[in-house]
Amino acid sequence: MRVAELGPRVWRFLKACGFRRKVGETPMKTILSILALALAVGFTGPAFAGDVSEAKTEADCTAAGGTWDADASTCSKKEM
Repeated sequence: MRVAELGPRVWRFLKACGFRRKVGETPMKTILSILALALAVGFTGPAFAGDVSEAKTEADCTAAGGTWDADASTCSKKEM
């Protein structure tokens, strides 16, 4: 697909993302770059999730995906 064949909706999206028309450059590079960035952020998110062993409050435990034990005031991993 050539740059001139893109519809007006696609151009509005690309302009909002900072894309500018350049001679010889295809918009596919921009679209693939955006897709790669979105996938990288999506797949690395769980790696930076909170550690349940370091949670000191119920809110921190819940945010880290653990189960809060109110009697012992501790956080443990959720069992499936």
